[in-house]
Amino acid sequence: MPARVLHLLPTLHATDAARRVAVLCERLPREEYEQHVAALNATGAAGPRLGELAAGVHGLDRRFRRDPFVWRRLRRLVRSLAIDIVHAWGDDAAQFAALSGRRAVRAEATPDAESGWPANRLARFTPPMPEPDWDPQPVAEALGPPPPLPAEIAEQLPVGAKLIGVAAPLVPASGLKDLIWALDLVRVMDPNVWLLVLGDGPQRESLAEFSRLACEENRTLLLGDRDDLADLLPHLHLWWEGGRPAVAPVAVFQAMAASLPLVANRCEALEPLIPVTASGRLVTPGDRAEWAKATLRILEDGSHRQAMGYAAKHRGAGLAWPSQFVDACRQAYRPAYLRGR
Repeated sequence: MPARVLHLLPTLHATDAARRVAVLCERLPREEYEQHVAALNATGAAGPRLGELAAGVHGLDRRFRRDPFVWRRLRRLVRSLAIDIVHAWGDDAAQFAALSGRRAVRAEATPDAESGWPANRLARFTPPMPEPDWDPQPVAEALGPPPPLPAEIAEQLPVGAKLIGVAAPLVPASGLKDLIWALDLVRVMDPNVWLLVLGDGPQRESLAEFSRLACEENRTLLLGDRDDLADLLPHLHLWWEGGRPAVAPVAVFQAMAASLPLVANRCEALEPLIPVTASGRLVTPGDRAEWAKATLRILEDGSHRQAMGYAAKHRGAGLAWPSQFVDACRQAYRPAYLRGR
């Protein structure tokens, strides 16, 4: 009988957590694991894809942050599905998983300043599942024609635009205002550079206004909550990671697999991905001038950018994402499952 795992997400937006859950639903053996997905707020672009991959997708209809009825619905859900393990994605979900009545593990996430002390205290009862130690693995090449750029995006861009991508929730921790400032510095030297932002969040309106006011000519497109990142990557020239994540985001690995050089904040989670300048640049967090200089150095020399992209692809493939991540989850699930039988 397979172990029944419930992935508990804050939302069904196409966030890093949703991408990781999709990877697990695709790669964990179905004869060993029956995977369900529950979301505190069941809206978002990742919903259809997770519905295809998981055994079921369930909404808990949270109305406010400390909604007590969510605990009741969650406990009723885990009983009806005979769930063995609840995998909480982030501290916000962990506060509910801690009281679900089942064994729980918690994915490491960037701290949420709005979670408050109840979430932080309850999260202690859901042991974290750390990222695996990356060991170099053989590189496999993947070939195939890229899909066309979606028409609703292409019609907003000039011919020959140089595109920079970033995928992040629209919250202060993502550092998007610093990226918009850096883009304006880049625009002074190269007016054909555009920034495509994938993600949604409470800062959407303020970021749209900020990009109009901070830049003489707006070069930022807020694309919203989208689940077609893989289709957009072949059209980009560079990838930015503006936050300081606790673990390396899935989008960064996808960008490396698409041969995109990286410019990212110097932090513990990202340093293993860019150990040398061959595959990208690590910059001091908050230093917009350094960020702009690193970007221009990469974009100004096409052959150098292609070489860095090739190095990024081989570096990402050598780290064996996502196989080591999936193996780490299996190890985290197994003792919890066996103790609960």
